[in-house]
Amino acid sequence: MNIYLDTEFIDDGNTCSLVSMALVKENGENYYAVSSEFEAAKASSWVRENVLAQLEPAHTHKPLALIRQEMIEFIGYQIPQIWAYFATFDWLMLLRMYGGVEKLPYNFPVYCHELRQEIDRLKIPEEKFPSKTKAHHALADALWARQLHQLTQNF
Repeated sequence: MNIYLDTEFIDDGNTCSLVSMALVKENGENYYAVSSEFEAAKASSWVRENVLAQLEPAHTHKPLALIRQEMIEFIGYQIPQIWAYFATFDWLMLLRMYGGVEKLPYNFPVYCHELRQEIDRLKIPEEKFPSKTKAHHALADALWARQLHQLTQNF
């Protein structure tokens, strides 16, 4: 089973904190959450304009402990392959949520597949990419990554 991951975060040069996270299964089932624990004041103007401006109302935000538990439940019992577009930061955010690779739940893989590298390997031109409905929104970007990975299956 493939799961597509995307995160949005605030990196102030000293710390990196999760803003939102999305996971999308191959069948389209998805999980999306916005953290109640990030400090908006630490966000750059770019993050405020492109990420925070798209967030759902604050009353829907969740503590990280609840997001961690819900992610475990969403993934289920089968260890998936997790894919992300430019996976480095998304995977780092996921690892930080659980305290590092050695503390990942039993049903999580220990690495993330890099979708951008797969596209480069297959030499897929960007004009073939599916169009994006919303950029820098974790759920929209994870859904787009799912479409993009499906495209790679035809090359």
